Order: sequence, then structure tokens, then C-alpha cells
Amino acid sequence: MIGEITIDHHSDAHDARAWFNRAIETMPVDAHMIADEREGNVVQNLRRKEADAERMLAAMVMHTRDLSSLAIRGQVRDTPSYNPQMTMEIPKWL
Repeated sequence: MIGEITIDHHSDAHDARAWFNRAIETMPVDAHMIADEREGNVVQNLRRKEADAERMLAAMVMHTRDLSSLAIRGQVRDTPSYNPQMTMEIPKWL
């Protein structure tokens, strides 16, 4: 499948890749950016934002890893005891 999408913002690039991944889930998706040399600043900005997003994700994982692990290991199964005090009656229409 070949598609063309105009991308003016970092989130547009992410959305485009996600759309193609959903559209053809059974095949790998290769995304290529084609830009005119006059759009050098735009391309540079998109690449910087992508690198920033990757660094932010890595930092979030690093900083929340211990919290998540502690929350999971500290969990205790809470099984409420069920002690019905009334007899259940099935309606006649059932």
C-alpha cells in the first residue's frame, strides 16, 4: 500500500504512522519523509521533536519503573467474603 500524507507537525507524523499501521496490520510499514530543500527548517524541527519525544519516553520509563514495580509487588489480593442473608427468588416470568 502506498499513501501520501502532508505533514506539518510532529503529531501529524505520529498519527500518519499509526494510521498506516492500523490499515495494514499484517505487513510492516516503512515511512519515508520527502521534503523540498526549502523546507530544511521544518524537517529539522520535526526530527528534533521526534528525538525529544523519544528522550521523554525513556525518562518516563526510567522514573516510573520503580513506582510501578513497587505498586505491583505491594498488591495483596482482596477477596471479600460473600455471606448472603436473603434467599434469592427467581421471577416467575423467567
